[in-house]
Amino acid sequence: ILIPHFNDASGLERSINSIEAQNWTGDLRIVLADDGSCKKEFARVEHLAKQASCPITLLRDSTNRGRAITRNRLLEQVEAPYVAWLDAGDLWMPNKLKIQFEHISRLRHRGGNLENIWVTCDYYWRWEGKRARSTLQDVNQDQVKGLLMGSNLRAYLWTILAPASSFKRIGRFDEELP
Repeated sequence: ILIPHFNDASGLERSINSIEAQNWTGDLRIVLADDGSCKKEFARVEHLAKQASCPITLLRDSTNRGRAITRNRLLEQVEAPYVAWLDAGDLWMPNKLKIQFEHISRLRHRGGNLENIWVTCDYYWRWEGKRARSTLQDVNQDQVKGLLMGSNLRAYLWTILAPASSFKRIGRFDEELP
């Protein structure tokens, strides 16, 4: 699980808690890249990493270099066959990974090519202080067209579970984009 972080230790704590609350029983490893947080926030991040129940590899940049550079740095650390993303401050429902890995298992049993599969999920979208709204993914459509032109299918990084090889094949995040 790859987590970029910048100056939001409280949000990061909630994110880690949502990972630890997953009801999927496989091994989890978090790679956390701090993108130049101030000393006080980074001290809190170090404490959270030491207290977590699953292993956390903690990386740190001394200056804020931006989200794309941080995401690329995280990708360089991938050792597992599957990758999931979670931005600091975002939360997963407890059954997210279980449902996604069960779907991958069904595809594997059918003989599907898993190298080209990204499994996304429904999500609740709520900004602090605003009402939550459920967003159901419409997967019963031309999914490529739905992702590129539709409004009811999204592949936000924090909704995706995918083979690590697919991220490596696609390449790096464009560091010139804001």
